[in-house]
Amino acid sequence: MSVDSTKLNKGGRPRIYPDGAARVRAFRRKQRQVQEEQHRAQQTALKVYHRSQTAEWATPQWFFDEYHAEFGFTLDVAAQPGNAKCARYFTPEEDGLAQPWEGVCWMNPPYGKTIGPWIAKAAQSAQDGATVVALLPVRTDTKWWQRYCLPLPPADVRFVPGRLTFGGAANPAPFPNAVVIFRPPAGLRVPDGAQAAAAPHEGGPCPQSGCRTLLRLMPKRTVLYCPTCGWWQMVAQGHATTP
Repeated sequence: MSVDSTKLNKGGRPRIYPDGAARVRAFRRKQRQVQEEQHRAQQTALKVYHRSQTAEWATPQWFFDEYHAEFGFTLDVAAQPGNAKCARYFTPEEDGLAQPWEGVCWMNPPYGKTIGPWIAKAAQSAQDGATVVALLPVRTDTKWWQRYCLPLPPADVRFVPGRLTFGGAANPAPFPNAVVIFRPPAGLRVPDGAQAAAAPHEGGPCPQSGCRTLLRLMPKRTVLYCPTCGWWQMVAQGHATTP
């Protein structure tokens, strides 16, 4: 039985492709298939953070504990019942954006398109006397970052080394994070007529006669002080943060 020599390659084996152009097309088609498979794998592993399935990711407990030891949070402004970090918290049903933020607040907001109003609320609440510590994605090209995060002193923006693995995710996030601290203005005063607290506390009025400046805690949280008149008081760790 004879074989048509035009259908054999130089080694004498049957040709798979009729010509070189067909071989190149097949090679490129195979390359596209491999790239698509790799892309799907990445979607399953890392890019889950960018999907529209959810914009809410729970704060890693160890990460929160480090900042809680420093600030002593009293309110989680954006939480679910199963992942709230404070005894007092706002759920999506309660709408944290519609609630007053007071005291020392922790905020890990939804990372979707609605993140801007959360940052604006944090900045305004700080002007009203609250301290808001926010875990945010680093997005320096966005309007909300440039408007509310860039004006802060350098010490108030703490970039997180490496990448965090949020609750509900099996892999580290593909974006960097930063902790942005919104503090009350120095010398902010309690409105006249506001009810006095039983004892001096962070965010409460200075007890000095005629001075109603909001009290603040030193970084190590052992000294409560007034930035206006200089009044100060030693406090036990974890105390003097609530009325």
